[in-house]
Amino acid sequence: MINPLAAPTWVWVAAIGPAILATLLLFLDQNITARLINSPDHKLQKGGAYHYDLALLGGLVAVCSLFGLPWLVAGTVRSLNHVRSQATVENVVDRSGDSRERVLHVRETRLTALAIHLLIGLSVLALPLLKVIPMAVLYGLFLFMGVVSMAGNQFFERLRLWLMDFSLYPSSHYMRRVLTWTIHKFTLLQLVCLIVLGLVEVSPLGILFPLFLVLLVPVRILAGRFFTPEELAALDAEEEPEEEETHWA
Repeated sequence: MINPLAAPTWVWVAAIGPAILATLLLFLDQNITARLINSPDHKLQKGGAYHYDLALLGGLVAVCSLFGLPWLVAGTVRSLNHVRSQATVENVVDRSGDSRERVLHVRETRLTALAIHLLIGLSVLALPLLKVIPMAVLYGLFLFMGVVSMAGNQFFERLRLWLMDFSLYPSSHYMRRVLTWTIHKFTLLQLVCLIVLGLVEVSPLGILFPLFLVLLVPVRILAGRFFTPEELAALDAEEEPEEEETHWA
């Protein structure tokens, strides 16, 4: 058996950098997922329980690292689709005729998550059958899950405005509070950040992806120099303002 403690000292020192980047990636991935799941729009009653998962995750990462096992971290797309599948929603139509979904409540249970992971474990018994599935089908499934999870995302809604006639713009809360040019300018900033992250991930600099994620924090702070607090509050809101629910009543 190989003794990891017998590694040269320079290996221990060289591992510090990748370890910090991996820590940042796990921390951000887990917290971003928890933040999206705990969106006030989902009306979760026990949303705080998701934060306890970070402590559990830290212990599991330590154990997995000692035994050379894969690390565990929240799956953003799968988690969002899980919440969506447990939610009861209704369609709300505004004055302009645009419809959107509003979550009434989410059935909060751990039974579905337990059943999902049990089935994932049992999939080991079906490996001969899984090999028959074309990779194109799997990629199509992942693409579908990603597209579905975009529903209700304000960034993608604002991105659509670039292809729409001005007279067809929806009567959303940010359209009534922020100038159109300012909306496009903020969307362009977000799009540039998204493109940079995508290019870094597929490039040889992919190992620095967590660092670029952290750099989004100062970018957000610098955005305050070009946008007023009121504009940022409307364009980067955690949820749709409460008064919107009765605005068109």
